[in-house]
Amino acid sequence: MKSIRRGYVDKDEELFSGSQRAKILSAANDARWLMNRGYSAESAITFTSNHYLLTSRQRMAIFRSILPDEDKTTRLKKEILKPGTEVLIDGLNIIITLETALSHSLVLRGDDGVLRDVAGLHGTYRIIDKTAKAIEQILQTLSNLDVRNATFILDKPVSNSGSLKQLILEISRNFNLKVVVELDMNPDQIFVDKENVISSDGPVILRSSSWFNLNSMIVRDMIPYTWVFNFEL
Repeated sequence: MKSIRRGYVDKDEELFSGSQRAKILSAANDARWLMNRGYSAESAITFTSNHYLLTSRQRMAIFRSILPDEDKTTRLKKEILKPGTEVLIDGLNIIITLETALSHSLVLRGDDGVLRDVAGLHGTYRIIDKTAKAIEQILQTLSNLDVRNATFILDKPVSNSGSLKQLILEISRNFNLKVVVELDMNPDQIFVDKENVISSDGPVILRSSSWFNLNSMIVRDMIPYTWVFNFEL
């Protein structure tokens, strides 16, 4: 299979380092200040990004990473240090971020401590040469944490979700845990008020009863070379 760099943009080295890094962090700090005083994320980030002349990709990075203090507190109160024996996984969300990390592409650490890719999912997906490795890392880490039942939820409308389901099930045969993969037309609703949710999607985390920051653990322990842009205060 041809090597693919998930999430890679050749200008990222320029856009997220040196003086550009300082500009992004200044814009993020100013946007937080406005959000803490009642401004919406969209208006606060647009205003500060315009002031600092940020590109659309730099703006998207801020939008996916920063939070007003109230939302940050709410998310962190729900975070658990170790999952239970059963977990519910936002499959594409978690896998794509790990594929990005494995590709040496830019990953963001947000105010809630969660790792995310810059662009997010936009309805299309294809399996790449990093996909199997990402799945193996997820299942190995869950096994090490004594998780016994893992349910992956995949977005049914997204292209190749059926093929990804089959790959997850195939790889899971090598691990000592029960894995179920479900395709759903509106997966975000499944996570509402659920415990032991594994996701990096902000609204999913916010609406869950409890969540576990799996990607950060995997990157720390298994992908130490990951290129992380840190927004976390």
